Amino acid sequence: RALTAMESSLFGGADPVTASAELARYVSTRATQSGLRLEQTETSTPIDSARSERDVDALRVTVRARGGILAVFTFLRAMESGPRLVRIERIDIVRGSTDDSFDGTLTFTATVAGLALRRPSDTTAITEDQP
Repeated sequence: RALTAMESSLFGGADPVTASAELARYVSTRATQSGLRLEQTETSTPIDSARSERDVDALRVTVRARGGILAVFTFLRAMESGPRLVRIERIDIVRGSTDDSFDGTLTFTATVAGLALRRPSDTTAITEDQP
């Protein structure tokens, strides 16, 4: 019941792949709006055998972007105060250049987790596919 009450904060879709794509789109949009230049987005979708018996799917997306420290801070703030329920599981911030001519650009990598509420039809499809 608690998850149903929070449904608007969770990610949706007909299946975990669609829900993962929604999470990736959400995180990518927030990164771009924060002033980061997105370089890579990679989703991690639970496969059927790894899905839990619960009514939710754990989703993950890893993004790599470049920008200044203010853009990184703005992105983190957007994740924290945004309309969706997400958790940043890992952050790596690396100086953009390796020589002495540092221009303030950072390479930022973050793994962001979200939840997708599994619809009753989703669980039916899983049990029908199993022998």
